[in-house]
Amino acid sequence: MSTTMKFIEFNSEPQNSSTRVGIIASHEVTQQIRAALPDAVRAEVNHLPWPVVDSLKPSSITYDSPDLVVCEINDPTQAVAYRQEIGFLWPEATLISCETDIGVGTIRDSNALEEASRQAGYQGHLIIHDVALQLPVFLRYAEQRRVADQQAHQLLQLKKLLEASHRMHSSIDQQHVAGEILNEFRQWVIADSWQLYVVSDDGRFMELIGSEGIRTKPPSLTLRANGEGVVERVLQQGEMVVLSQAELASGSAGEREMREHDGQAKAVSSVLCFPLKVGSSVIGVTQAMRIDNSQAFSVGEQESIKQVASMAALALNNATKFARAEKLYMQDDLTQLHNSRYLRQYLETELRRTRRYGGQVAVIFIDLDGFKAVNDQYGHRVGSETLKEMASLLMESVRDTDVVTRYGGDEFTIVLPETDAHKAFITADRVRQKVAAHNFHGGSQHTFHLTASFGIASYPECSAESAADLLEQADLAMYAAKAANKNNVQLAKSEVSLK
Repeated sequence: MSTTMKFIEFNSEPQNSSTRVGIIASHEVTQQIRAALPDAVRAEVNHLPWPVVDSLKPSSITYDSPDLVVCEINDPTQAVAYRQEIGFLWPEATLISCETDIGVGTIRDSNALEEASRQAGYQGHLIIHDVALQLPVFLRYAEQRRVADQQAHQLLQLKKLLEASHRMHSSIDQQHVAGEILNEFRQWVIADSWQLYVVSDDGRFMELIGSEGIRTKPPSLTLRANGEGVVERVLQQGEMVVLSQAELASGSAGEREMREHDGQAKAVSSVLCFPLKVGSSVIGVTQAMRIDNSQAFSVGEQESIKQVASMAALALNNATKFARAEKLYMQDDLTQLHNSRYLRQYLETELRRTRRYGGQVAVIFIDLDGFKAVNDQYGHRVGSETLKEMASLLMESVRDTDVVTRYGGDEFTIVLPETDAHKAFITADRVRQKVAAHNFHGGSQHTFHLTASFGIASYPECSAESAADLLEQADLAMYAAKAANKNNVQLAKSEVSLK
């Protein structure tokens, strides 16, 4: 007997959903089933030769799984074969085996259908007689199963979202939260590379604060908000952008530049870039990439990530606000350098690290010579601008790993990790010369010169139980430099000086 599988799709409540029923039967039985269909049936779609041949794999099925499969059998042993095939192709579908040549029976409602299922012991694969007569019951049953499955799926998704929210809100440390956010995204969508940018206070820049997966080179650690790349476009438009490999190849100047300067980026086959929004404001942007001709990001994946992104945005917003508040607390208002609170905290950490793992740490204490005369002669506004000039001069003169702070008034410090007294002395004297040669203006048309006195204390060359101990020794060395006619460098417990 030649059989085919036909899909029947009919409207159900609510009207924006439908139930799909697959029929495997002879032409005669198929006609009986079609005649018994309710008026709500909308269309017959797709034809699939049956039985399934070995070459037919789940990946070749281009339409959704049916909710219910009704199959005609003339021998009870056929049900086993059908169960195997249906279970292979559509594990979530319910199979109803109809023994049309073996007597006649009646299933009056869905409860009786469930009871028959339990009695048959086929785990939902039912044996029913006279399928055409009882098709309306089967359809109602299929719809009830579909709705129940949808509700169970929705509850599971809600539970996953709540658990994700809890993990992302478990800390207010920005770096920790960024890591948790990217980890959650990876649970919902598979990608080879993830990057998370946060928008700066003034909205002019985006800073990369987290990355996971293959280290595909980002366009920059800091992006301008008015740039032309994918990330910048998402910030500007506030909408998700999905790009295929072809679109990337013919994309904007920013995208082409990324691919030209990074050989690994040329292998990017799909990009999913989306905003993290609180209300209507974009506070961050996340970019996911797939490498080497991987499949494009599906509509379902896009929808899933949107759900997680809304909660991630709230967690990132809280952490970012805390980070900015903490930064203000640890930052000097005038010079934008770290302040003395940060200095003590950072230096304590460096001392603990040095004690545990070995190495050195040095502190340079700096005091401007004759700064009071600037205020007296040109006014306090010029004096304030002069301190900002000094801060910039110091930042330009040290390594990225060194920490410059404004200690107070016209006093500054530099902490140099992994630096002994001798190397710190060389650094201090180089800065001393640079300060002495600099033309200060203080934001005015005036030009004047200043010098500075430098004191150095290094650990473990100097005994120090705390950050305060080391700072005090550097401060005393600085006063020794003042006493030695200023504009020189003194080491703690040392007579070394340069003029």
